[in-house]
Amino acid sequence: MKLRWFVRLVAAWSLGIASQSAIADAWKGHFATVQDARIACRDINSDSCLPYLAQAVAVADIFSDQARLGRGGVDEIPGGGISIWVCDPDVLGKDLNGENLLHLALASNFDPPYWDHALFLTVLHLCRRR
Repeated sequence: MKLRWFVRLVAAWSLGIASQSAIADAWKGHFATVQDARIACRDINSDSCLPYLAQAVAVADIFSDQARLGRGGVDEIPGGGISIWVCDPDVLGKDLNGENLLHLALASNFDPPYWDHALFLTVLHLCRRR
């Protein structure tokens, strides 16, 4: 009886270690490159693309939450440094969602080295500098 419990414990531990290394190989967090995302998201519905989609959703949500209504009924979001970017309300309401941001960042012509930077530049590309 005790031996079975021990074998199950070792099996669960080894399975946990194996799955952690598989996740680490597939997802590199803020060190993930645009090329990593393009490879992982060849099939947008694949498990390997899920972390990239999740990050795109998070970035879209953050920018939408940070938007504030400015002059003339347009939304303003903070850009790099102290810059302010102006977004049409339709952009924030319709275009700035995780799935759309993922597609736009994957198809972008600018090629920053890291995925999170590509998402940021894609959002700014949807808007214009004030």
